Amino acid sequence: MAQTIASFLFSIKKENAIRFATHIVFDSSYARKEQEQLALKELRLGSDNRVRYQDSKRQVLSLEPVPVSTSGKENKQTFIALGGAKGITFEIVKHLVSQHSYDVHLIGRTPSEDPEVQRNLMELKAFGTQVSYHQADGTDFPELEKAFRLIFEQSTSVSGVLQGAGAESSRSFSEKSQEDIRDEFFAKVQPTLNLKTLADQFGIKNQILFSSIIAHFGNLGQSIYSAANNLSENMWYWRAEKGAIVIQWPPWEATGMTKKPVIDQVLRQAGVSLLPKDQAGKFFDSFPVELGKMIFDANDFLLYQGPLVDWGRLGFGEISALPLNSKLQLKLSLSTERFPVLKDHSIEERTLMPIALVGFVFDETRFLLGLSTTTVSQLHMYRPFEVDHHSKNLFLSVSRQEANTNRINLALFDESGLLAEASTGEFTSNRNPQKRNDGQALKKYGPEELYRKERLFHGPHFQFLKRLSIYENKTAKAEIDCQKIRQAGQPTWYVWTGLIDSGLQALAGVGFHFFSGAGLPVAIGEIERLASPSENDELSWEITHVKNEDRKLSADLTLKNQKEEVLAHIYSASFNWK
Repeated sequence: MAQTIASFLFSIKKENAIRFATHIVFDSSYARKEQEQLALKELRLGSDNRVRYQDSKRQVLSLEPVPVSTSGKENKQTFIALGGAKGITFEIVKHLVSQHSYDVHLIGRTPSEDPEVQRNLMELKAFGTQVSYHQADGTDFPELEKAFRLIFEQSTSVSGVLQGAGAESSRSFSEKSQEDIRDEFFAKVQPTLNLKTLADQFGIKNQILFSSIIAHFGNLGQSIYSAANNLSENMWYWRAEKGAIVIQWPPWEATGMTKKPVIDQVLRQAGVSLLPKDQAGKFFDSFPVELGKMIFDANDFLLYQGPLVDWGRLGFGEISALPLNSKLQLKLSLSTERFPVLKDHSIEERTLMPIALVGFVFDETRFLLGLSTTTVSQLHMYRPFEVDHHSKNLFLSVSRQEANTNRINLALFDESGLLAEASTGEFTSNRNPQKRNDGQALKKYGPEELYRKERLFHGPHFQFLKRLSIYENKTAKAEIDCQKIRQAGQPTWYVWTGLIDSGLQALAGVGFHFFSGAGLPVAIGEIERLASPSENDELSWEITHVKNEDRKLSADLTLKNQKEEVLAHIYSASFNWK
């Protein structure tokens, strides 16, 4: 039941101005106080997640490609299909009849005289197999049981059941009456419970439930539909043995609601991956007879989750987010009028968008999409973006990596073309960083020495370093002016942009100490934000693995607090150095 409530709330969140929804599950080994502490920690993260704490480990539900069976379905079996005279269920029934010569008993509440039912029955019978239709309401157990007994009088054995009955009404929860909610909910749940009970009672082992991908993601206007499918899935698995399957279908091509030209056109323009009928049949054949599977297209993640994220947390105000050509595109604007603090990131009277801000936007996008076990990697800034008094548009394109549905590619554009790009990868915090020399510092620089025109060009609001200590093994420690980082009235992106930029400033200071010269940061190998600093933390960067090769200055950086707790890593930060 907890999963069903979570599924419902994920949809409600998207219908209202709710920043995030998190579903947390604890095993019995966690005491109440420990649960409360961990739950508070999850809430502070503020992301859409499904988290399980089990055996002293934190597990985050994510989607991964799973190999499917290629054995196919056996021919000449007998199936019962509830809701099988129309829509998606009918298309799968037609596939089983035409490709595998199944005999099928269809059950539905629509009268057999209905023209569409008549037309579909004639189409099935044309394949030369046994097809019968039984009018019965799946929500009425005695009526459904009567249909089962009649079927077993006609067939000596039945190898499987398929539950595709249900109803959907796309309106926000607040617009639905109690009767609307009850009808939509029980149109899926009651037939599922009744069919499951009868399948067990009559000893039918192969049991297939058609659900929706909405049961996983939730969706605007489909909170009841989402909860009904999720509860149906849980009932289907209850006391299930080998043979119980749940399929969460994405939208089909020209089937069900997409038969309406307007809906089909809207979905296609958004880049929705409509599933072709013939491909759906192949997917169905590939499912082994075992506990639950999902048909999931990588683009569906961006469709259902992407446009509904609280993008306001990036700190740019109103952001439009639309699926476009199977990618998610975010439109945001930047100007010194709106963000005066950027004026202090100017060189030669040109205000430039900091690569630290690009890194924050990319990393926060990853986080908001729920990819909390990944990091931003291979960030490259190809050319500077000049910010002025007038608002300029930026476009962030997000696409899924084909080889791994849990990873994304990110690209930032302006009107002239590509500015920066990155991808996401797995955490690599198990690296063994070079240790900083804790002996006598060779040199200590204060703000008055660091922030000079020939060194760090930053103005007052971007002067984040209090002290930079240089050590003999080309390592350094940079103490951060945390009061300035936390100054009130700044946009939400300012804190982490400031922290990242302070690390890059420290590396620039190390560069001009050991190698003289100056440069601009152009790439970051990886950004790992492990935890947010607390209000009273004193923070510093440790700079290690400093290199200057082929006019490229690079290093690794580790952000720590006064307790030596690691809050972030920046690996392979790179400058063009002159």
